[in-house]
Amino acid sequence: MVKCPECKNEIEDLRYSTKINSYGVLFVDDKGNSDYDTKDYGDWEDTEFACPRCNKVLFVDSSEAEEFLKKDNRKNE
Repeated sequence: MVKCPECKNEIEDLRYSTKINSYGVLFVDDKGNSDYDTKDYGDWEDTEFACPRCNKVLFVDSSEAEEFLKKDNRKNE
């Protein structure tokens, strides 16, 4: 487990939020019902990784977020 550098609570994971561009087709059938057919979910943009306890954004780079979770920073107390 690692400790959040902001709130100092031990955490096992990070919460993330991101924007995903999706592309597809909107169509209307013979009965007038509309439907969306998503073709591609595209790239993630503006991803933020936050502490699940204090909600402070800690990282905007997934590699840095992964490395943080892989280390045991309790010994840095």
